[in-house]
Amino acid sequence: MTVVATWILAAPAPAQQFVMKSGIATRSDIQNEWQNRMKERIEARSAGRLKIEIYVAGQLGSNQVMIDGMQLGTVENFIAPGSFFVGVDPRFQILDVPGVFKDVDHLYATVRDPEFRRAYLDIGRAKELIGIGLMVYGPTSFITRKPVRAIGDFRGLKLRVFASPLQTEPVKLLGAAPTPMGLSEVLPAFQNQVIDGMLSGITVFTTFRYYDLTKYLTETGYSMITSMSLVSKPWFDKLPADLRTMVIEEADALEPDLYKWGQAENDNAAKVWTGAGGELIHLPPADQAEMMRRIAVVAEQVLGGNPATKDLYNVLKTRAAAVATR
Repeated sequence: MTVVATWILAAPAPAQQFVMKSGIATRSDIQNEWQNRMKERIEARSAGRLKIEIYVAGQLGSNQVMIDGMQLGTVENFIAPGSFFVGVDPRFQILDVPGVFKDVDHLYATVRDPEFRRAYLDIGRAKELIGIGLMVYGPTSFITRKPVRAIGDFRGLKLRVFASPLQTEPVKLLGAAPTPMGLSEVLPAFQNQVIDGMLSGITVFTTFRYYDLTKYLTETGYSMITSMSLVSKPWFDKLPADLRTMVIEEADALEPDLYKWGQAENDNAAKVWTGAGGELIHLPPADQAEMMRRIAVVAEQVLGGNPATKDLYNVLKTRAAAVATR
């Protein structure tokens, strides 16, 4: 009896387990792949001390509900394009700026640049949000009820966009009416002809089978879509130091292979779209050039009047120019 009691007193206490609920509005895309890879890495490295629970397609609520939950500490992780965080801080939309990036490789090199990355991921700290990762979704594209084959075809269309001025203003300059809307609202709005089309990345269109609603996809590429993974600061601050380090390191380490995966998924999505009878449309060169000319003023109009957004925009331009020469 004494030996048993001594063993019980000497036995180490079980390690405390922590949980990170990770939510996204999409599914089966690069954001979901980030969740899966992060779960595998963290649970293995922490020996189960930190568990990641994955929630897709808005299972934890709307984008705003998940953002509010992170600020309160009831949702630990949320992944979405920076545009959806513009109500927290207008600087989050900075990666939506049109005309800065030559292509997705240029965007990826910029978000991996330490100087820009550090400035961007720290935007939300004062508002209880900590950025831990960035993922390149791809170029902006539109699906529309009627084909958009020339710049004039945008005129009068009501188009779903992300909720940031850098998303709404270019659409206005194309003659269309921007309608900010969460992804969960888009399908019924399209079916009921509340909107004429939507802006997103091609993998969203194929994952949610929008080719059953329309066959017309116009690839504009005037800006790029970048998703951001953030964690709740109230939750993060309660983690032991080694787990905090682990989260930051693993989120960073998974990005190079995730980028390759994402680009392969975009290429495959194009094949899926056309395989389902859809059409991939590109504007004629003269129209593409006119589109870029019109929207060139947007960055200064949206970002120039606010010192904070202007300063970060200058950092973005400087670092984007620097990585383009490597």
